[in-house]
Amino acid sequence: MIVGDGRVIENATVVVEGARIAQVGPATDVRVPAGARRVSLAGKTVMPMIVDTHTHLSTTRDGLMRDLKQRALFREDVSDRPEPPA
Repeated sequence: MIVGDGRVIENATVVVEGARIAQVGPATDVRVPAGARRVSLAGKTVMPMIVDTHTHLSTTRDGLMRDLKQRALFREDVSDRPEPPA
């Protein structure tokens, strides 16, 4: 697995719960839930998300939040923080 900062994790394990990645890391460090379905991706490259980087974002806060929800990982707990002073 290739991590966003360029590091490579050999023999990685990815745990997916529903439509979300719950855990990722070296196989020795990740706890796989009992009864989980196992899929061998040996020799494959895993890309959990592809973001369209050629896009035009909205210029308002509400529009930007809508754009981010549609195009990238979005965490509700971060989005509700007040905007920093200008």
